[in-house]
Order: sequence, then structure tokens, then C-alpha cells
Amino acid sequence: MKFLRYFSLVCALSLLTGCGAPKKQTFEERFDKKYLDMQSYAASGSITVYSNKTENEYKFFMCSEKDGPHLIDYPDDKLKIVFKDGEALIVNRKTNGKETVREEKDEYLHLFPDKFLKQYISEKGAEYVYEKSGANIGIKCDVSTKSGDNLVEIMLLDEKKLNPKLFTVYRKGGEKLFEMKFDEFEFVKKFKDGVFNTEGDTNEGLERDKS
Repeated sequence: MKFLRYFSLVCALSLLTGCGAPKKQTFEERFDKKYLDMQSYAASGSITVYSNKTENEYKFFMCSEKDGPHLIDYPDDKLKIVFKDGEALIVNRKTNGKETVREEKDEYLHLFPDKFLKQYISEKGAEYVYEKSGANIGIKCDVSTKSGDNLVEIMLLDEKKLNPKLFTVYRKGGEKLFEMKFDEFEFVKKFKDGVFNTEGDTNEGLERDKS
């Protein structure tokens, strides 16, 4: 009987010592898993635009379809911009006006997190460059646009989910162009029909098919 108790105790100790804590994933492993194959997503928050010593803040909603269109909507200003098929269509619901920009300039697309994240991935080389800051992780890219602007783009990710929290773009030299604060960010399997339409009213909120 004593032998059986002893044997059971040895087995229990062997199991405990043999099953160590699971290996903690590195930032690089977690980042690759989440963003290496960037998915369609929706986000909302506020953006502050800096120009001529002034700053203006706007609420925004944005949607991006993987390998497809992008949309940013400013509901308080009844303005949205749809980027699709190499064009940018600006819809002003205050005046019922529309303006098509035939050339989809890369500067317009700097607002979208997926563009920054893809750039960051492409520039990483042998390893990612990042910096921990409290509960956040900061990542940075130097970007040259087609029009000749040299920019510095910095994104803060929350350490737990690696979701964007703050995205700031500067000109080389330190001039801040805009700062985006994210309230929500989530991947979307399928958007509701018509989210990227340029007709009708705004697609307010994180429009997605929850089914």
C-alpha cells in the first residue's frame, strides 16, 4: 500500500516537472501571426490634422477590404472618400457634390493602418525594430512618397492584442502632419453589401456582416 502511494506521488511529480509553462511568443512571432497576411478590417476613432499652426480634430470610421477598396468616413462633416480601382472619389453629403481624383496618390492612403503595416513588414530586414513603452509597443517607418515627401510614421500598438492605438505621421525634420487615435480596430471576414458604394448616405459605424 505504501508502495502504491509512493508510486502515485512520483508519477504526479514527474507530470508537474515534465509539463513546464508554455513558451511565451516573441513580439515578432505575434506580429507575424496577426499582420503578415493582413486581413480586411474596420476601425474608428479621431484624427487631428495639423496645418499652418492650426489643428483640427475629426471623428472617423474606416474600412479596408483585403486587396480591394478602402473607405474613410467623417460623419460629423458628412464627408467620405472611397479609394477604388486606382481612383479616389470624394463624396460631400452637405452639398451632394462628388469629386473624382483620377490618380490615387499614395499620400491619401497614409491614413490607413494596413498601408503602414505592410511598409513596416517590407522594411524589417532581418528583424523588426520596435520599442516597448509601458503597455504599448512602438513601431516606426521612414517613407518616401511619389511626390517627394520624406515622412516618419510611428504607430503605437497595445501590447496585449497588438491593435493600433495611436498613429502619427511627421515630415522629416519633425513637423507633425496628423495623429490618429483608434477607439476600435477589428478584422472583418465579410463586409455588408454596399459598404464601399459611393451613392446614398454614410455607412456609419463598423459596418460588417456578423453572420
